[in-house]
Amino acid sequence: MTQRSPRSGIPPIIRKPPIAEKLDKLREKPPRATNREPLSGLERLAILDGLCDGDAPGRIATQWKISTKTVRLFKSRLYDDPLNLFHYSVIDHRGKGMYQCVFCGESKPRLSQCQRHVLAHFFAHHIAQNIDLGDIPEVF
Repeated sequence: MTQRSPRSGIPPIIRKPPIAEKLDKLREKPPRATNREPLSGLERLAILDGLCDGDAPGRIATQWKISTKTVRLFKSRLYDDPLNLFHYSVIDHRGKGMYQCVFCGESKPRLSQCQRHVLAHFFAHHIAQNIDLGDIPEVF
């Protein structure tokens, strides 16, 4: 069922999340020559997007033509140190006081709020709220 704005009856504009454009670029690239190549930044974002959606490692691996073992290893490293997530351009800086989650497009006025929001895509809300954000690099 399409939601309509109360005044006009016209469906609201549905925007793709910022990661959608990046994943489209990855789809256009030729497949990897070997599984021994290190993952590109786009491939890492694709894995994160799949994990964010709750996809199984096998499904993510098949979709992006990456080995399942690589996806599982990436996932285990993420859960061992959740702050590594912020090395992969998961937040877009949209100007002074505007930070945007690449997975859903939601904007937050403070970086720490956006970081917690991004963490909540991967961890239960109460866990994401209690992760120490101490030494997170500001990578955009």
